[in-house]
Amino acid sequence: MALEEVDISVCIPIYKPNLLWFEQLIKSLQKSIEIIKDNLSFEVLFVDDSSPCNKQYQLIISEHLIIPYTIYQNDENMGLAGAWNTCVNYAKGNWVHILHQDDLIDLNFYKKMIVDRHESSAGMKFCQTNFINEYGKIDSQTALVKSVSGLVENPLQVFLRTQPVQCPSVLVKKMVYQELGGFDTDLIYTLDWFYWIKVATNYKVEFISEALASYRISTTNETNRLKSKGEDAKDSLLALKKIKLWLKANSIDERQIRMAEIRILNFNLYKIKRMLQKGEILAACMQFRYSLVLIRNISDLKNLIKSLVMK
Repeated sequence: MALEEVDISVCIPIYKPNLLWFEQLIKSLQKSIEIIKDNLSFEVLFVDDSSPCNKQYQLIISEHLIIPYTIYQNDENMGLAGAWNTCVNYAKGNWVHILHQDDLIDLNFYKKMIVDRHESSAGMKFCQTNFINEYGKIDSQTALVKSVSGLVENPLQVFLRTQPVQCPSVLVKKMVYQELGGFDTDLIYTLDWFYWIKVATNYKVEFISEALASYRISTTNETNRLKSKGEDAKDSLLALKKIKLWLKANSIDERQIRMAEIRILNFNLYKIKRMLQKGEILAACMQFRYSLVLIRNISDLKNLIKSLVMK
């Protein structure tokens, strides 16, 4: 007997979750699936990445998630890339949607991302993303890549210049993961950016011009911890080396890497200014240290110095 086809695998790694935010995610997920479940088939997979906390999150899942789900348990902590790769390995859907445990999705997320299960020639789809704070208030949004939904023209250059993609906004075809492999376990901060660049090198990318997902920024998440120690900037330098090798292996002009270097440098300058405004001197100095490697001309140096003397 043939296995029933699954359209979308929703995958959520779990590690010491904030239970309030986790409950909000599960409720938003259930609502989004509920309105489209007659047209699309789903599986929901949770990967407990050897979380040391109690298992109260399981009660939240059983109480608020009505559709079938599976919880997998890692014997040891695999880290972000390892947890994401575990999710992808277990996923059986044609599309894979990876969510952080504190993300949110819009009621119409799946309805608008997958209009017809057979209609898309893209290997990856993403929408605009809201950045929300600890209270769920929208602080900002990712860039609007194009005003009308559709295929992105030259997505590789778009992803080298910018990072308009946040994890909760992305659907990637399972076959893309099978062909490209999983996320790079050497990277702890830029693993998603590097992967989207790899996808854009080989597949069509579609953009939905509406904010249908929310990424939460808080003082307790892993991204904030990495920034405070400059680990994000250090990781970005490693990603640049990997991107350069990837471009060369795919016979793409390596000089395009400069677009990525400028993106990283400008983002570091932004972080330095914000950190100095908050009085986070040590964190700003760590960002400055790793930014020096990206200096290519006098203008770059002036901008870097300006970020230190102008609050």
